[in-house]
Amino acid sequence: MKETIPGGAKYAAIKAKLRELKLHTVCEEARCPNLGECWSGGETGTATATIMILGDTCTRGCSAYVPQVGHNENTKREFWEGLEDMVRSVPIGEKLFIGGDLNGHIRVQRDKRAKVARTKWWKLKGERRPPEAPVHSGRLKRAENVKRGRGRPNLTWEESVKRDLKDWSITKELAMDRAVSSYLRGPARFCNVKTSRTPPPPDPNEPANVAQAIASWGLEYIVITSVDRDDLPDQGSGHFAETVQRLKTLKPDMLIEALVPDFQGDRSCVEKVATSGLHVFAHNIETVEELQRSVRDHRANFKQSMDVLKMAKEYAPPGTLTKTSVMLGCGETPDQVISTMEKVRAAGVDVITFGQYMRPSKRHMPVSEYITPEAFENYRALGVEMGFRYVASGPMVRSSYKAGEFYIKAMIEDDRAKSGAVADSSC
Repeated sequence: MKETIPGGAKYAAIKAKLRELKLHTVCEEARCPNLGECWSGGETGTATATIMILGDTCTRGCSAYVPQVGHNENTKREFWEGLEDMVRSVPIGEKLFIGGDLNGHIRVQRDKRAKVARTKWWKLKGERRPPEAPVHSGRLKRAENVKRGRGRPNLTWEESVKRDLKDWSITKELAMDRAVSSYLRGPARFCNVKTSRTPPPPDPNEPANVAQAIASWGLEYIVITSVDRDDLPDQGSGHFAETVQRLKTLKPDMLIEALVPDFQGDRSCVEKVATSGLHVFAHNIETVEELQRSVRDHRANFKQSMDVLKMAKEYAPPGTLTKTSVMLGCGETPDQVISTMEKVRAAGVDVITFGQYMRPSKRHMPVSEYITPEAFENYRALGVEMGFRYVASGPMVRSSYKAGEFYIKAMIEDDRAKSGAVADSSC
């Protein structure tokens, strides 16, 4: 599979304007392979872009890969057996392993000097530390020479364990073992967007800047999305609504899609966005119901996402489409995909897209399977049979892939069907 290198006058103009106004796009943040095609308009000339508001830093941990602890018992058993074998080869006085990032070594303290011991199993890295010692990302912190970084506070052992139990979906035993808990927190899941528990506050001028920039680009269709902002009182819903309303004022004929987070299932937040004047309300379930816990952040779940899509259908004006997307290749089975499609359709969702999960880096969740083009086509045909108004399915398809093309095409077909019905009735 190959994609054309991004280029062209329209692509260059959009990129320059983004830099000038300090705006972000999920196209760039997520390293979308279709960026050049969408920004330039591709074969149809219908240019689309996905603007990311509310900053470029997310409060969720979908970029923190957590293996399926508790789900795959064989893997779990093999891990602990391997860890025990590794520990047996270490002298008795050096068996307290605390913290680290599993990048290839175990660091132990002996005679006030660090000794490096290599291991073949999980390549753990840890340091000896008394329980009362302050910690930072699982590493020893010395009071006289404290290293600071990433804005994290200096915590005691007990405080650090409590923090992990609160912020991460792990057991107390894993939180107590700093080496293992660091492994669970270290690598990334599927998302390439930056994360933080305390991201910078939103720019109050962003809605106006975004509307001004989009109106000047000459786009026919725009997708507005955002990171999760669980730290805000309204979770960013007001920011979304204001951006859509300002854009509608400047360019009433533009088609607008809002790809929103789950707002933690808050009904008032969903209503605020759904009634802002958009044409498509999109929220991604990301994967099948059975893999939600291992792929998404623990604060997100299938039921909550379904509730958000149902509420959007309830509050949005007639004619507003609802849309969701699913990544394939995360370990799902065909039966699980079909079952998920049935539940999504039962929630009244109009549009669904399927794309191949591609690993952004070696730190991210590995690809379980590369789905064949034939399988993607089968899912597309099945979705049409189920009653979805539109199904985009293919290895390179992403949530907003060719969004403007399919929407405009659907509108033209609907208009033709209506005009044909009127002509027949007049005869």
